[in-house]
Amino acid sequence: MESFLSKKRNKENDNLCQICKINKYKYTCPKCFIKTCSIDCVKNHKQRFKCNGIRDKFKKISKNTDYNEKVFFRDMKYLSNTINDINTSNKIIYNLNENTDNNNKIFKNFKRICKKFRNINYFKSPNIFEISKLNKNYCDSTNKKIYWTIKLNFIENNLIQIFKNKQFDDEEYNLNLICEYLTNNKNDLYDDNILNIISEKNWYLNYNIYYKLYNINNVKEEEKKNLFLYNKFYYEICDKTLLLKDLLNNKNVYEFPEFFFFKIK
Repeated sequence: MESFLSKKRNKENDNLCQICKINKYKYTCPKCFIKTCSIDCVKNHKQRFKCNGIRDKFKKISKNTDYNEKVFFRDMKYLSNTINDINTSNKIIYNLNENTDNNNKIFKNFKRICKKFRNINYFKSPNIFEISKLNKNYCDSTNKKIYWTIKLNFIENNLIQIFKNKQFDDEEYNLNLICEYLTNNKNDLYDDNILNIISEKNWYLNYNIYYKLYNINNVKEEEKKNLFLYNKFYYEICDKTLLLKDLLNNKNVYEFPEFFFFKIK
């Protein structure tokens, strides 16, 4: 009779909140499995046991006796979530591959036109890169014309200008015209601080504009003397009056053309 009563008391105790030990429990902590009956008891248990209440997915079981039904279902839930995450990732990758196939066709055509009709070696970064999202280059295959996204680097001011709403026809624009466009279209500023630079009329006449040379292995030592060396890179001065198609001829272009402004001293 006593053993029956003790078992009954133990069963009743199992249903009680382990913090206040008065009310029946409603919640079980995902991490330490403490039973609680209210928000106050949940907060109290976190303070007393220094528990963050976050389920430990990788908690090591040291003894067989520690492995119980709750741990089993916790592991099964983790495995189920992992499988769902893998399936979701596979769908995303599949969709990315489909889009990548189309992008590759466009890229190959663009690269072919650059090489064949402009003698430009064109390179593109992976689509996941942020700079790739800014790239709006496109070409007219019929007329063999290229429209470039342009990036201007104001080195001494540590500012950049990427034209988001305008692509420049390489048979119509030179650097002077690009700078004039920037002066007349301040709403296309990538950084508002550039306003201080372009506030003066014909401001670009106060700058030398350079193109960065990445591959200088074929450049002779004598020719290097005519290049501008800055921050371990060699720069070639640009003729501001040359059309883009002539200015970029026999150059390497990474993503889109970048020009570097150094103030004339």
